[in-house]
Amino acid sequence: EEFIYNPKLLPYFGIENYGLSKETVQYELKNLKVVELSGKETAAGPVKLNGTSLFKGISSTEWPLNKLLNKLGEKNIKIYNLDTPGQHVDNGANIFKLVPNPPLNPAELPKNFILADIPLDTLPPYVHKQILASVKNGGRLLVLRGYFSLNKGNYAGSMLEKILPVSVDDKWNEPQILDGAEVISRNGKNVMAVSKYGKGKVFVTLEMPHLQKVGDCLLEYDYNKES
Repeated sequence: EEFIYNPKLLPYFGIENYGLSKETVQYELKNLKVVELSGKETAAGPVKLNGTSLFKGISSTEWPLNKLLNKLGEKNIKIYNLDTPGQHVDNGANIFKLVPNPPLNPAELPKNFILADIPLDTLPPYVHKQILASVKNGGRLLVLRGYFSLNKGNYAGSMLEKILPVSVDDKWNEPQILDGAEVISRNGKNVMAVSKYGKGKVFVTLEMPHLQKVGDCLLEYDYNKES
């Protein structure tokens, strides 16, 4: 079966194994031929941005998410939930699973990605690439801090780390605001940091969601302003 993919949005294609088999799994690709198309078909057109993808983690219910979605103004909303099926028996580590998985090769990328207390390693690698492509072309990434995000959410070393306005390399310290970031404060307390990437922006909340001032800050911010 023939298919066309856009290497600018997703520069690879692959096979995923969900680990449901206890035996050795062998994959075979037969009669595979990769052909570079010519003429207009090879020209990468503009990235189309539409809608919002909301990823809801452990503390997501503590955020004013419905009001935030209304504030952002996109009507097409996709919601993905962080499931916690239990713990590893051997080491007691948390098990997280994203339900459902976002589409691998969508016709349009979300204009807004909201990660509400989401461990970054629960997102498939292709979603990381989609986030980068969206923000670079004018989209928004909103990282809402929680119990399993930022420093404690395996953001360090990820492809998204380079576009964050805060440092995330130390799991035991607070995220530190990087030079050049826009800082939003309430009552003398820094509650949100903003950075630019390409044509878009990245927003990171610095307070935990149960503090009302950070939720208010999210709803008061003008997401359409240029600077």
